[in-house]
Amino acid sequence: MAHSAAKAAGSSFAFMAICGITLLWMATGPLFHWSDTWQLVINTVTNIASMLMVFLIQNTQNRESSALQLKIDELLRAVRGAKNEFINLEDLNEDDLKRLKERYAAMAVLARGQSNSPSGEIDPANPIVGTDSGRHCSLLSCQFKRAHVQSCRVFTAQLVGVIAHRLPARAIAK
Repeated sequence: MAHSAAKAAGSSFAFMAICGITLLWMATGPLFHWSDTWQLVINTVTNIASMLMVFLIQNTQNRESSALQLKIDELLRAVRGAKNEFINLEDLNEDDLKRLKERYAAMAVLARGQSNSPSGEIDPANPIVGTDSGRHCSLLSCQFKRAHVQSCRVFTAQLVGVIAHRLPARAIAK
């Protein structure tokens, strides 16, 4: 029901109908002598419609978010080299998500610290320079960093291949 209501509320017909209702209400102003009751009618209708639309929009957003998460989960499952433990991350509690985010932020900082470029970018041909660039790393071993960078490169290449394979030829040409 919510799905069909969302489609109907977002249609051109619904927009034209609400414009017509508003014009009709404005046209009846002189007939009702611009009374408080006349104004109360449109205020009441718009407040009720706004309240209903908030819940309808939230329902639509929840449905689309779930569908998107399922699609991403399928990509993670299907791509060789991807970390399957990332499937259903949205079900983790806030503390677990925070720890995971901090872990990957630390990995990013370490990877940027390994770069020879002033901007901190990683050279795809040589993602890890030296063993630890002379710095002590208490968070991750250099061996783990190399393996992670390699798996990220493999995952990115495979994901780009999947996306390019699914795009129509005319979309790639643009």
